[in-house]
Amino acid sequence: ETIIQGTIGALGYLEDDVYYPEPDCIETVRDLIRFLRNDGPDLLVRRCCGERNVVGSDLIPILKMPKLNDDMFDLALRLAANLCQPSMVSMHGKQPETKEQFAMLKQLEENLTRAKLACADKGLFAVLKAKLNKFFIETDWDGRTEEQRLVMERIVVFIRYMFSITPVDIDDKRTAFDNSSHDRLVEAAIDAGLDTLLMEISKDRYEREFHLSILEIFALFLKEHKPEDLVSADKDRSEEEKKKTEGELQQIVENQRAAMEDVKRKIMGKRHTNFAGSYVVRGMKAVNADNDIIINKPVKDIRGMDFLENRKAKKRTPKNRRPFEANQRTFLSSIEIRLKMKGFVTRLIEDCYCRLMKATKSAAFDARRSVGQRQADLHYFLLERFCVQFARLAKMRAEKVQFSLGVDGFHHVQIQLDNYLELAKAEKKDGRRHGLRAQFALSAYKELILFHQYMMDSGTEEEKDDATSACGHILRMDEYRDLSCNLMRGFMPGVLSKTFLRELVLVNHHYFRLLERSHKSGLLKQVTKKHKVRRNRGGKKKNRKTKGGNEEKGEEPVDEDEESAQRVKEKEENERLDGMKETEAEEMWDTMEEEVRKVLKGEVEEEADVRPIEVLLEVDEEAHQRFAMLRVQRLLRSRRPLSAVSLYHAARGIWPAEGVFGAPDMPIDDELNEIKAILVTDLKEVASELAEAELKMEESTGVKKGRAEDDGGEEEGYDSEAEEEDARFERREVDFDFKQHVHQFARNDVLKWYIFLLSDFESNAAELNHALVKMLHRVAFDLDLHPRVYMVSLFIVLDKVRARLAGKTSKEIKKSVFYEIYQFGFHLLRKFFGTFATIGAALGPEAIFWKTPQAAYEIQFGYGSYNESKAEEKATWTEALEDELRSHHRDYCEMEGRVEGMDIADYIEHSLSRERTRRQILRKMNELGLDAMGAKAGKGSVRDRQFPMIELKDIAEGYEQAEDKEENEDLPSYCKRQLEERDKGIYSKAKIIKSLVYVGIVWEKKKKERPLKEWSEGLQTELAALKEQWDEEEEEERSRTDIASYVHTRLSEKRPRREVERYLEKMGVVIEKREKAPRAPRKKKEVEKGSEDEEEEEEEE
Repeated sequence: ETIIQGTIGALGYLEDDVYYPEPDCIETVRDLIRFLRNDGPDLLVRRCCGERNVVGSDLIPILKMPKLNDDMFDLALRLAANLCQPSMVSMHGKQPETKEQFAMLKQLEENLTRAKLACADKGLFAVLKAKLNKFFIETDWDGRTEEQRLVMERIVVFIRYMFSITPVDIDDKRTAFDNSSHDRLVEAAIDAGLDTLLMEISKDRYEREFHLSILEIFALFLKEHKPEDLVSADKDRSEEEKKKTEGELQQIVENQRAAMEDVKRKIMGKRHTNFAGSYVVRGMKAVNADNDIIINKPVKDIRGMDFLENRKAKKRTPKNRRPFEANQRTFLSSIEIRLKMKGFVTRLIEDCYCRLMKATKSAAFDARRSVGQRQADLHYFLLERFCVQFARLAKMRAEKVQFSLGVDGFHHVQIQLDNYLELAKAEKKDGRRHGLRAQFALSAYKELILFHQYMMDSGTEEEKDDATSACGHILRMDEYRDLSCNLMRGFMPGVLSKTFLRELVLVNHHYFRLLERSHKSGLLKQVTKKHKVRRNRGGKKKNRKTKGGNEEKGEEPVDEDEESAQRVKEKEENERLDGMKETEAEEMWDTMEEEVRKVLKGEVEEEADVRPIEVLLEVDEEAHQRFAMLRVQRLLRSRRPLSAVSLYHAARGIWPAEGVFGAPDMPIDDELNEIKAILVTDLKEVASELAEAELKMEESTGVKKGRAEDDGGEEEGYDSEAEEEDARFERREVDFDFKQHVHQFARNDVLKWYIFLLSDFESNAAELNHALVKMLHRVAFDLDLHPRVYMVSLFIVLDKVRARLAGKTSKEIKKSVFYEIYQFGFHLLRKFFGTFATIGAALGPEAIFWKTPQAAYEIQFGYGSYNESKAEEKATWTEALEDELRSHHRDYCEMEGRVEGMDIADYIEHSLSRERTRRQILRKMNELGLDAMGAKAGKGSVRDRQFPMIELKDIAEGYEQAEDKEENEDLPSYCKRQLEERDKGIYSKAKIIKSLVYVGIVWEKKKKERPLKEWSEGLQTELAALKEQWDEEEEEERSRTDIASYVHTRLSEKRPRREVERYLEKMGVVIEKREKAPRAPRKKKEVEKGSEDEEEEEEEE
């Protein structure tokens, strides 16, 4: 530490605003840079430099020196940027865990605030601006060097670090006429013209590596301001606003005065009095219920008295599960600063907003960002939210923020929001960091909704059409409709802040308003909804028949003749599409362009399961690209634009670097031109190349085109009866029911957060209170589910509102900001006391706990009414049915000649007037205390026990000699038909097969052989010669192997063994079936390989 202090003292000194460097100042700066590079985990060098404010007392004066050489400027800039970097970057992005680390983090933050005050220097920004201007504006590309470019990067990083420093504590105590430390920085930068220069750099597409840092600088410019303050900066305040401000100030003064009086009263109450005595509190019972409680000190407020049950310690919530605040610190700056900031934001939106956001979108959300830019995505959403809100309040044209609007804007925010929440659940330690990012993304999402509403209300005709189209998309898609409900149900108090919850309530409120307006106007009648469907996977699929006898399609493998005809038809169709003339393609494009444009805009959702590559084709990567383009062309020419664009984008995802299928951020018009070029291009050579590759695939794998998905990978002769079902989702159009959508929010895990936020009604914004009450009103009165909100916690809030408005006249109450809550509470309590008059004291305990749908229904319509409304009387045992059960039980006990094989449960099951299962009957008999007489629940139904086993066995034994068999009718089908004709009942094939096994007849489904592949004449001649050679072999040689193995190993061309056996069978050879050897258990692969000597020994053995 002594060496560091000495090094700092050897830099120089400042006198009368003139800095006098020491002769070896440049070497001293190098030493400090080296010390920082080798700094230990305790960050001693950094803390010493911060304590002595090296940035403010030495480095900034050095940078401002008029005749400073480039080397000295570069070294001083490097050191200043290093010392101003965020504390989390200094700690390598790791959160502090020990007390020492927290103390070190606090000290680093204090040092940075001292440096921030020193950086608010107009002369410093003028020097930095001059350096940037000389490089980017005055110097041509040919005259720029890599060293100069590196210095420019350091300047931009230094500016970004300046504005990222947290506010100074003294900023909280300043008045509205004083400038905060952040305002001083912003004012110095704007006065020096730095903002204009950075905008010019951001408009240059060749300087993309600087754009992300510039975006963060602009976001940090605006982080402590509100858009509404800047928009109204040049407007005179109305008398109403002045009165509102005076009222707020007066309320603050009264609250502070009341708090001070409470403190004084508590202090006075603790003072000892010489006139102490004993007091009796009338109406409050002691431990003995016959006596009133006695106290030994005077009581100032009898309402503050409590008793034993109120003195218990409350259950404490762990710190990592407590709700916490994450408000963004904002200040009301002076009118001069606000005017300058308004001009800055206006120039930013009009000149370079769209270009800057487009250039930085991919870089801001890149997972490979450095530690210094780990908050780039947060700043991206911050700038987007601020500029969109400013443009709406300032009534600017939508084209100025066009890049953030539309379906793409909503989709991007929704994807990032889901990503942040998944990361928050997965990474527990960094949960709050991801939750903060989700909060900024949600704020941007809210502003997008509000801006589109503004466009629909006040925009031009074109803007109204665009807004209506985008809003229609987010209203139809279930991902957007269910977003708010899912987020609220999954809200994690220890990860997501109360600010996030407030933003979520407002987002839901604005979305509901948009949804309700579209529904009432008739624009929203149908929406898309995901449905879970099942599909069969694997090899061959079975045929199923419905009850009507109709065969379900898609279950049976296609017949060979049909498959061949289908392949021929497909080939002819492809030849027709490939031979289409260019003029025909141009005419087709004119009729299809609008459909392609809709798909590119995202108005129609693209297909999900698209594979641009046929993996069985043995070709290189470039050939795969050509084949994918040919498939896109064929889909376009067959008038399937949705499939074509889906395949086009999927191919782009596989080959993004080549640019064959465009770039991810290319404009829609350019993409339309690319797709049109694919449509009209002649790709006949590619089609011929594809045909040759498919022919080679069939010869090498034995799998024909069109069956590669169904049969690929199966061995010869493989047959499986099992069907593996794979779950997937598909979208369907359904009628939209607004009340049904509102019903999703009538849940305990959603309503509890609304009541939780409403408890802070005094500090909430008026808009938030309105949103909370509106949702509770929808649930309680629009859905008529007021028992769901009969909660003591809500009644306590309503009582606080009543106390707040006590003593005021009706006119004053109506003018109050809490009148809406007061009115809602009035109508809710009237419903509550009406229900109380019906139910009575049982409603008290119900109001303590959250209620299930059944409990809420029974509170409203009477206990026991839920089962009746749900038509569950069929499964309930009425008194009459219980009496009938007792009567049948008594009849069975008194019965003399009981039927053999029929127990008491069978008798009652046949005799009851209502259908009940055997298990239900035995359970009810046990409840009534009736003797089951040995009957068991697992005996099976009466119908199963009456199955005609004897008739089935006779029919099965006569199957071979039967003359009434239908063509290709197997044994189970024959037995099923015969039983139906003999009026023995209708049974399924599965039941018949199971019964056949029971009577000792085993039936196996015949395996369907694949068609025998045609061999060449030479190979068949060779096979015949090998057969003759086998016949001439001696008996000893023939005993070692069989003919199939003998021929299979000697054929000149390798063929599957099953094909060899089948050709031998055609030649009259009897092939004996081989028994399959049991499969040995798999062994784990050894990681370490043995030596070469060990391998040789194994081979010798």
